[in-house]
Amino acid sequence: MPAAALAEAERPLIGTLEENGVIDPDVLWSCTTCGACVEQCPVDIEHVDHIVDMRCYQVMIESAFPSEAGTMLKNPEKKGNPWGLAKKQRLEWTKEVDFEIPVVGRDIENLTEVEYLYWVGCAGALEDRAKKTTKAFAELLHMAGVTFAIMGGDEKCTGDSARRLGNEPLFQELGMENVMSLNAAFGEEVDDDGKVTAESRKPKAAKKIVATCPHCLNTLGNEYPQLGGDYEVIQARLLLRRRRCADVDGGADRQAHQQRARRRGPVPQPGHRLHRLPVLPRHADRLGQRQEDRSRKWLRHGRQGQGVRPGRGRGPAAPRLGQERVTSTHGEYDRGTIPTAVRSLGCSSNDSDPVQTNSMPPSISADWPVM
Repeated sequence: MPAAALAEAERPLIGTLEENGVIDPDVLWSCTTCGACVEQCPVDIEHVDHIVDMRCYQVMIESAFPSEAGTMLKNPEKKGNPWGLAKKQRLEWTKEVDFEIPVVGRDIENLTEVEYLYWVGCAGALEDRAKKTTKAFAELLHMAGVTFAIMGGDEKCTGDSARRLGNEPLFQELGMENVMSLNAAFGEEVDDDGKVTAESRKPKAAKKIVATCPHCLNTLGNEYPQLGGDYEVIQARLLLRRRRCADVDGGADRQAHQQRARRRGPVPQPGHRLHRLPVLPRHADRLGQRQEDRSRKWLRHGRQGQGVRPGRGRGPAAPRLGQERVTSTHGEYDRGTIPTAVRSLGCSSNDSDPVQTNSMPPSISADWPVM
């Protein structure tokens, strides 16, 4: 085997430039595990799984990770949240709303008395900015007549950050504790091995959880089934949309609503109809922006220094229009009109005044440069 191949095989997988590593530690820990690379990869390489596995090796075997990650991993293990705050502070936000929010184990025995469990999350219960979202959503649920309860101090971090940082045992620990608390809150009983008994097991549709945090939503719905927690997890906005649609029944209220709708005419509602639009390439918007920027630059300076804006171009002022129809790379335009791309640049016959009408400035050239 060639010596160069042997030398390449001896390089450490994770290491700095001085260590002759293949992957720099800054690159490994800079990944946000968003999954965009996996979605865009033309050969379906699972980058995130490999990155998490390498982080797990660095954390569990090499004990080499950034100092910020050490704090992030220590607080959930000791206090159950990334900030290291006491669990009683998870209920502080409930004192800032003007209605009672039941807590499982304190106000109600289990979740069979309500429709949904509202999983607040660590940020939603402890972080000041996120608490605004929590209180607003709780008020919306209250106004919509949705009965819900929260776990309060029994709620812990889902362990999403621990798994993404490579501390798989911590994720397993936090996940098992949350699953046991949730199963008990839904009225299920466990045996000596910690598994739900067949007699008390409830269907997935009877264990409904609503979450505002996207990380908690993903962990509860997609990762906790691996630990024995199978729940119906719904996103907050989707729950409000479903409740709004369910409130429109076939009675007099709906008839009055239809009468008002006929009087005012059709009202565009783009939010819930976006799925009907044709699917466009992911980079179409960025490609269009690059083309627009290129057109702006071309219209401002022209090709090979031949300016098209009076007083702004590099060359002499262009001649006046002398034909009824102008043909350019932007299409054909009647005399007296100006293309949208030119109007957006603020071109006018007077260089100091913006365009106020759609009239074509007499100084715009009829001989548009060719790209």
